[in-house]
Amino acid sequence: RTLAPDDSERTLLLVDDDPYVLTALQRLFRREGYRILAAANPAEAFDLLAANRVGVIVSDQRMPGMSGTEFLGHVKELYPDSVRIMLSGYTELQSVIDSINSGSIYRFLTKPWDDDQLRSVIHDGFRQQNLAQENSLLSSQYREAVISLAETRAQLQALQDRGARAKVSPGRTAAATLDRTRRKHP
Repeated sequence: RTLAPDDSERTLLLVDDDPYVLTALQRLFRREGYRILAAANPAEAFDLLAANRVGVIVSDQRMPGMSGTEFLGHVKELYPDSVRIMLSGYTELQSVIDSINSGSIYRFLTKPWDDDQLRSVIHDGFRQQNLAQENSLLSSQYREAVISLAETRAQLQALQDRGARAKVSPGRTAAATLDRTRRKHP
C-alpha cells in the first residue's frame, strides 16, 4: 500500500530573517499546492513547528540568535521526520559539511537560488518524507506480522504437543482424538 501525502501533510516552513527573501519564497511556492508557513527567526519557527505538522523546512544559515545549522540540528532532535534544507548566501563550508554529515540537513542550496532547482529540491524533499513515512509504516506492519507468526507457531506447537500426548484408543480414529483434544483445549 502506498501512502500518498494529502495536502495537509505537505506543509512547508520557510525561515529567514530577511522579509524580502521570505516574500520571494512564498511567492515562488504559492502555486505549488503546499501549505506555506513563514518565520522570521528560529523562535517563531519553533512555535510554528509545535502547532503544525511540517514536512519540509527551508532555513537560512545566518540569522540573529541562532545559526541555521544550530536551528536545523535542534529540529532534527525534536522533529526527526521533517526534511531540512539550508538556503544561504554565505558558504561557511565547515558548518555546512558538519550539518550534512550529522544528518541535520537534507540539502544545501545557495542564494541567489535557481527557481526550478529549488522547486525540484522541495518536491524531492516531500517525496523523501513520504518514502520515510511509508518505510516506517511497512516496518511496523512487518514487526506485527512477525509477532503474529510467532504466536501462531507457538499455538501450533502446543497443539502438536497435545496431539502427541493423546493416546489413540482402540476403535477411535486419530482424527476423532484430535477433534476431541481441540474441543477440550480451544
